[in-house]
Amino acid sequence: SQIFATAQQLRIHNSHELRLHVGVRAAVIIESCSKIRMAPYRVIFNDKSVEAPLGEAWMHPNDFDWLAEGQSPNWTVASESEWETCILADI
Repeated sequence: SQIFATAQQLRIHNSHELRLHVGVRAAVIIESCSKIRMAPYRVIFNDKSVEAPLGEAWMHPNDFDWLAEGQSPNWTVASESEWETCILADI
C-alpha cells in the first residue's frame, strides 16, 4: 500500500508494509509500524505540480518505538526507483 500526503506534521500508527510519499514542515512520526518506506511527495493535479514543503523532514521520521541510537529497523528511505508521482485530474 502507499499513501501520498502533505501536512504540517504526519503521524502514522499501526501500519505495516507501507510506502509513504510525504511532504511535511515539521515531522513524520511513526508508532507501532514496520517495513515503512519513505519517499518524497510528488503529485500533479490538472497538469500542475502540487507544492509540498521543502526540506528533508520526510526522510527522517521519528520512530516512537525506537529510542536507541542509530537507524530504526522499522523504516527506510525508498530507493529513487520506487519514488512515484501521483497524477490526478478533475472529473
